Amino acid sequence: MKDKKILYFINKSLVVFFVIIICLPLLGSILGWDITKDLGEKRFLAECPHFGRDPLKVIPEKFEAFYADHFGFRNELIKGHNWIRYKLFKGSSLGKVLFGKDNWLFLTKAGIVPDFLGQNPLTEQELNIWKDVLEQRQQWLQKRGIHYLFVIAPNKAMIYPEMLPDHIRRNRGISRMDQLMEHLKNHSIVDLIDLRAPLLQAKHTGLLYHPKDSHWTDRGAFIAYREICKKLIEWFPDLKPFQAEDFIITKTKAADDLSMMLGLGKELEEESEGWVLKTPGSALHQQLLIPNKYSRINSVATEDQMVMENEKGKYRLVLFHDSFSIRGGLREIMGELFVRSAFTTIETDRESLELLIEKEHPDIVIQEIVERKLRDLPSF
Repeated sequence: MKDKKILYFINKSLVVFFVIIICLPLLGSILGWDITKDLGEKRFLAECPHFGRDPLKVIPEKFEAFYADHFGFRNELIKGHNWIRYKLFKGSSLGKVLFGKDNWLFLTKAGIVPDFLGQNPLTEQELNIWKDVLEQRQQWLQKRGIHYLFVIAPNKAMIYPEMLPDHIRRNRGISRMDQLMEHLKNHSIVDLIDLRAPLLQAKHTGLLYHPKDSHWTDRGAFIAYREICKKLIEWFPDLKPFQAEDFIITKTKAADDLSMMLGLGKELEEESEGWVLKTPGSALHQQLLIPNKYSRINSVATEDQMVMENEKGKYRLVLFHDSFSIRGGLREIMGELFVRSAFTTIETDRESLELLIEKEHPDIVIQEIVERKLRDLPSF
């Protein structure tokens, strides 16, 4: 009889516990409970629908999206789920993140994995579009006495394929970058830099990409800087680029973008190298101000638009770039070479080129893009 009472009490306790657990998210939603305020998703959370303003037919869908982003303990539940997946299910993917070997993470958005496998190649027409647009930009700038240089930052998977899951690594195909580099080298006179070989050759010196970030490290950025400067010296022999011995290598900790996408930025935080100039740079930093007449371009100008001025420099630079020129400090060490450098994340089209040429009067324009953006065809 006593055993039956104990069993009854245990079963009842389990039912009560289960009911409490499944009701906690709803209760948390009502009371606004949440332990973690920022999951690092890098997006705007869905807003509550506006009754009376939103059409009735969209309210259920909007409310569902709102509740999915705001239910109680959402962030902690997501973090817990991602942590279990990260620890137990190696070689699988979760959202935009692929779990590789030795706790490495890889970005999967923009078709990176299919591109690695050679499943979405550029067509002959697309290759010619890239060729024609790049040549048009170079010729347009040459007529104005300006050099043009095209630089592609490789995807991390192309430099560290050995850290990918085996079923992906062993099925590597011909990537879009493989195609485009071969096409341009065989059929074009565009000045370009292929960073893959220099980065692969430098892997023995230290980590060139962050294991839990999609970007290169400070060391990887320096390899890119060194290769860019080799080309610049052909045009400007009196440039004096920094050498590796000009830097102090420190240790720093920061949350990486891929671990933040999992909501595990702090949990997966790792120590990495920080390259700091032994002698502080002399260039001054300013915001890049864009004239109001370029309203479309001005609307996307952010803190990513920057100017550096250095009295010791001689030439002027405009660099169109993405996050790879920001991460690793590539912009800052490039800016030390020139009397004035304008850096912008604005898309490189005819309007933005004319704007920056009119405003900056550069001696050289460099365009840096990450490899995954090669699927987006350019326009002049």
